[in-house]
This record gives sequence, C-alpha cells and structure tokens, in this order.
Amino acid sequence: MRYFIILVFTSLCLISSSGINIEITNPNQTDIKDAPVVVELDKIRKIGLTKCDRLAVYIDGKQISSQLDDLNNDSIPDEMVFLADLKAGEKKIDMTVRYTLYARHRDVIAEVSASEDIDKLATGVQQIGGGACFQSNQLVGSWGSWYPQPDTVKYARETVGLGLYMPKEYQGKQVMDGVNNLIVFPLKKDITTRFHFTTVAEKEE
Repeated sequence: MRYFIILVFTSLCLISSSGINIEITNPNQTDIKDAPVVVELDKIRKIGLTKCDRLAVYIDGKQISSQLDDLNNDSIPDEMVFLADLKAGEKKIDMTVRYTLYARHRDVIAEVSASEDIDKLATGVQQIGGGACFQSNQLVGSWGSWYPQPDTVKYARETVGLGLYMPKEYQGKQVMDGVNNLIVFPLKKDITTRFHFTTVAEKEE
C-alpha cells in the first residue's frame, strides 16, 4: 500500500498561493524505524505561509505525533520534527500542493498531484474550540470560538467558520480524528485533484 506524509495547515488563517514539494528517502540497505524527519519552517514561510505556526502530520489519514521547535527563543517555531518508518531504499512519493487565493475572494482553490498512486490522502478543517461540525463525503465544516494564538492574555477569542468542498468524482470519505473534520481520498498518479475551502469570521475588517 502506498502512503504519504502530508502536512495539513490547521491554524486559523488564510493561505496565499503557493506550492509545496516534500520527499523523504531511505538510501540505506536496512530498514529504519522511527527515523527523525525535520522540516525547516523557514523554507515554508518563504512561499507565503508566514501566518501559519501550527502544523499536523498525517500518515494513512491518521495524525501522528510531531513537535515544533523554537531554536532561537523568539517565540516563532523554526522547525517541525516527527518520526517515520522507512524501508530499505524506500522513497516517499513526491507530491505538489498548490493553493490559489484571488484578490477580494475568501475561497481558496487547492490542487494536489503526486508522482505515484496514493491510496489514502487526508484534507479537511480543524475543529474549533469544541464547536459544531458539518459532516458529509463532499463537504466538511466547523465553526466555533477559540484563541488565534497560544497567548490567551494578549489575544481575545475569535468566532470563525471553516468549510471545505471536494467534488464527488474524487471518491472522498468523511472521517473524524478527534481534532479535525477530514475527507480521506485516493490520489492517482499525475492526475490533479482540485477542491475548495473557505473561512468566515464574526469579526472582519
């Protein structure tokens, strides 16, 4: 079974147009269990994700443990670390995720493609402070109130709604993992899957 490690952006922010390529390889002749994988967040921020400081890692549609490290004590995460099992000579699939946000639009177009077939890939929206969720195989949503940053003294609670739509042709299945409201779907080699997500806030400028 093919699987892929996908970084899902779960902070309450809009993502500008960008592309992400991630490839993990084990060139050794022996399997590696719990191989440490380090993602330098500075490289991600350079392509427009400056407002996103919380990430989650998924394997086979299930969230695994990860850690954000602040290396220079400036209260901004510098890298994300997680563990992955890699077979000898195994090469994780090369995947491209592109986000497009047009001026004066609140909806974002997401396009995903990969170099090999992937049996299960997950996308979706974060549950917000224990608020309500809408669940279906094509449309998932959540709304509620929570703090936009970990500092609950400096930042007030915000009330927001998040929604994601995936066309029926991509054969998505809705699942909950206790933290996120997800759609899990297969991805075929060199075929682009296109879906849409949006956000709305009670307090908008």
